[in-house]
Amino acid sequence: MYGASGEVIQMSINSTGAGNSGGPVFNKAEKVIGLFTYGISRDGANTSGAVPIKYGRDLLEAQHR
Repeated sequence: MYGASGEVIQMSINSTGAGNSGGPVFNKAEKVIGLFTYGISRDGANTSGAVPIKYGRDLLEAQHR
């Protein structure tokens, strides 16, 4: 999903809770596809948001230069 905050993976439930920011998001094939970033509250429903893993890779690559 792409919106005002940029690219975000929106989970269907609030599966993280406090303290999980930066943790991995896995797909069904057990591959890391994102990093937990923040909670989303809209119309009384809470979900979790994650940034796509490509942004985490970009940060790691920049540290190795």
